[in-house]
Amino acid sequence: MKLKNRLLAIAVSALCVTSPAWAATVNPVPAKAELKLKDGINDIKTGDMVIRIVKAYISTATASSHDIYTVYILPEKNETQWLLVTNPGGDGYDFNFSNSESGDSIRRAVTFYKDSDGLYAVQAEKEGLQEAANNMKKTNVKIRVFQFNQNWDVPMFNNAGEMKTKARYMDASEALRKEFFVK
Repeated sequence: MKLKNRLLAIAVSALCVTSPAWAATVNPVPAKAELKLKDGINDIKTGDMVIRIVKAYISTATASSHDIYTVYILPEKNETQWLLVTNPGGDGYDFNFSNSESGDSIRRAVTFYKDSDGLYAVQAEKEGLQEAANNMKKTNVKIRVFQFNQNWDVPMFNNAGEMKTKARYMDASEALRKEFFVK
């Protein structure tokens, strides 16, 4: 029995290490907190840092496209290096956030907002996308929030929480407008 309990503890520990940890359910935020980013360079002041979010567009030969958001901390002095801000990914850390649009719907939408606690990234993603046909259907949307840690040594976005939409949406961006950013 002791061996069985030990194996169970090891399995639970491994699952905790390999799967992303999520905080409690997040609540909607005021719409005025959302940052309206333009294509190219967007500089945002948070705490003692200037965060540069570079928004770029990727077009593919298919009916899909992506907006990519790469985040840096600008150095205090021009001659020092920029710091890349990472975010949790499926197999460790990613180096950017990205929207994903198919010819039929926006499957994943990303935006940022700022409040008195700092800078946040928000990712809304349609659920149930195993089949291509699901892109043409309204689905529930999972909204994940990531908080920037404002750390000069290891700058990253950490999981801050998630919520699932009450309604179903064709576009993940619509879920953000209707259920996350409130007026």
